[in-house]
Amino acid sequence: MPSITPLTTVDENGFFKTAVKTIQNIYQELGYKPQAEGWTILASFFLSRQPNIDAGTSGEVKVISLATGTKCLKASRNIQGGELIHDSHAEVLARRSALRWFFEEIQRVQSGKEFKSAWIDESEDQKFKLHEDVELNLYVSTVPCGDASMRLIASTQEEQMATLKNASAIPTTEIDTNETSRGRDNYARLGALRTKPGRADSPPTFCMSCSDKIARWNVLGIQGAIGSLLLDPLYLSTVVVGEVPEDLRETVKEDCERAFRKRIGDIEGLPKGYSVHHPKVVFTDVSFKHSRSASESTPNACNEGKHLVQRTDNTLLRKLSNPAIFWLSESEVASHQVVINGLKRGVAPKHRFRDKSRPLICRLSMAQLLIQLKKPEFTKGVHQPTYQELKDLAKDYQTARMSLLGPNGPFAGWVLSNAEWQTFAILGYQPNKDEEPEAPAETAQN
Repeated sequence: MPSITPLTTVDENGFFKTAVKTIQNIYQELGYKPQAEGWTILASFFLSRQPNIDAGTSGEVKVISLATGTKCLKASRNIQGGELIHDSHAEVLARRSALRWFFEEIQRVQSGKEFKSAWIDESEDQKFKLHEDVELNLYVSTVPCGDASMRLIASTQEEQMATLKNASAIPTTEIDTNETSRGRDNYARLGALRTKPGRADSPPTFCMSCSDKIARWNVLGIQGAIGSLLLDPLYLSTVVVGEVPEDLRETVKEDCERAFRKRIGDIEGLPKGYSVHHPKVVFTDVSFKHSRSASESTPNACNEGKHLVQRTDNTLLRKLSNPAIFWLSESEVASHQVVINGLKRGVAPKHRFRDKSRPLICRLSMAQLLIQLKKPEFTKGVHQPTYQELKDLAKDYQTARMSLLGPNGPFAGWVLSNAEWQTFAILGYQPNKDEEPEAPAETAQN
């Protein structure tokens, strides 16, 4: 399916409208539908070149990944093998898929088949970077969960629910990001780090909200620690947000700018190549056909809703769709996969350790692809590194990470998962003979 769209317009609204339509056309061609009466969130990473009328060159949009999803695994489901995807929110799956695309693009460059990438170049430090005229962008079909969505959610809650959640239905208080809130508790704590899920009656998780993760990407880049072994920091230029009512856009834009960048402030002493980036926030009128608002008038955020229930006005709320799908452009392995409860759909828990049974974008699969790309470096000795050891090799990334998440950083309240879940062998986790893998538990609802 075509993932590149030529563009001649210099109008910003028209540019991003075309980009979103390209994303949705790819999603449409996948033929995926949420469960009956279900809704979901769509997110996508895309590369772009702006047209240059004076030079007579057209612009381009290249969609490199897309994903749907609204779930995450509860904290007790974290395991040591690296084959589960713990956070299946659309933005997170799309980010992982985008990183997989970059890895595979590097693989194509290194293939020796005279392949020349139109999107990435080798950098001075023998890594890869975006071409100078290429920008990286994120589209989300609704406001990301967490800090960016607090006032939007508060403005649409029924009075009784708003009273239960907070003394003030419209939050006004800015707070210290060293404190972390659970889901949507206490709307008034603007700027707070928040864990998923939003629903208070769901099991707790170690997953931070999508607003928090986007903010993290604006300091560390979307490539993550292991990606930093191959790529210079990859920063977002624009975040395109869908389905925000016109009368709420000024408020939501202010909230997104605070959530994604302003609450971070300035960070001194970041390593070379790292900085606090300020992506532009724009809105699109292109609706997503499988969104909650496609069949309701209530604005939504990426963690709202659960079951099909009857409201006081006798209308029905649609339920969240449990499976998630991710797609990446030009993959020779598989263009897309469906995941449920962190596993590739159709895989029994006892078979999750098989290479072919793992999602392409789980930690273990991504680490193994990295090893293939840097094979000479990692096969000099007998020792095969663990996942954590791979991450620790990214010295500059780890320094930047400590500046953001460390005890003196602006995100010191970030909830970290246990170190033991990062120490699995890259060759794959092998269960004991008498160990019987448990069936996946219910995912945390949003």
